[in-house]
Amino acid sequence: MAGIIRTVAGDIDPRWLGRTMAHEHVLCDLSFRWRPSGHPADDGPVRLGNLQRIRRAQWASRDNLRLCDPLVAGAELAAFARAGGQSVVELSNRSIGRDLRGLLAVSRASGVQVVAGTGLYVAGSIPADMVTASVSQIADALERDLTVGADGSPVRCGVIGEVGAGAYPMADIERRSLRAAALASLRTGAAIVVHPAPGTESAVEVLDVLLDGGADPARICVAHIDERLRADVDAVRRIVARGCTIGYDTFGREAYYQPRDRQHPTDTQRLETLVRLLDAGLEGRIVLSQDVCMRIDLGAFGGPGYDHILVTIVPRLHAAGVPATTIDRLLIENPARLLTMPA
Repeated sequence: MAGIIRTVAGDIDPRWLGRTMAHEHVLCDLSFRWRPSGHPADDGPVRLGNLQRIRRAQWASRDNLRLCDPLVAGAELAAFARAGGQSVVELSNRSIGRDLRGLLAVSRASGVQVVAGTGLYVAGSIPADMVTASVSQIADALERDLTVGADGSPVRCGVIGEVGAGAYPMADIERRSLRAAALASLRTGAAIVVHPAPGTESAVEVLDVLLDGGADPARICVAHIDERLRADVDAVRRIVARGCTIGYDTFGREAYYQPRDRQHPTDTQRLETLVRLLDAGLEGRIVLSQDVCMRIDLGAFGGPGYDHILVTIVPRLHAAGVPATTIDRLLIENPARLLTMPA
């Protein structure tokens, strides 16, 4: 592939990317989602004694919503590297506790290449100075993050994301954020990873806004399709037919989400639908990941960790008859194509 992939440690040849998790969070802060329960067990750190409570109500524990320890992050990514992983796309943008210097340290300690995201997440998380910003002002900020450096550091981001909508229909600031993402992508060639709101309608809405803003569909990945559209293969095919990539990126997350009264699909359900999509010829438009974003997602706290797909899901794909070349396309070739920017 012509061009480069921009990691926190510098630009690399796309051929060096290797097995990649296309949608993760390594250092982030989702405290804006905190919904206190009033139960004393939820006030302290995540531990074995309250793990089951927090798994049932993930947003009741503020500690669960913060991944802020580079030492823990380094150990978790080192496990991913031992499983054969080489790169992660880290989408904790300027809305949710991005720490670029920390990511650089974690990348060096673990040996895992990290591509960092820029942009604005969803309404409720967006910094005050950006809530009233124009499309042009937001786009200028994203372009600086991608080409000069972000958060007062020389470390540059390599992707726009995750940006998106927290509800359907989306808020005005979310619409401006997506139009700015489209503009910054056109200026820089950076890919966009877009987060649709829960439910089925938002995936179409966020894609409409990006395309109306002039974004190249080949530079867009619509995230969380495994959870949003589930087993509706026809709906997924309609999304992909518009030229974008889709993220099957919540593997390992089988929890019931209490605030949303919504149950995630199981990995078995994800795999069954993924195989149907592969049989439909969509292998060139799918990337895989786990969307680790809470403490209970980490291996050290009993979660699936960053190596779950490599350790658990890849063997199941082999057992389902998916060829090794197809698995490499999902984990290596498709992320490299998506992330490649002009040199």
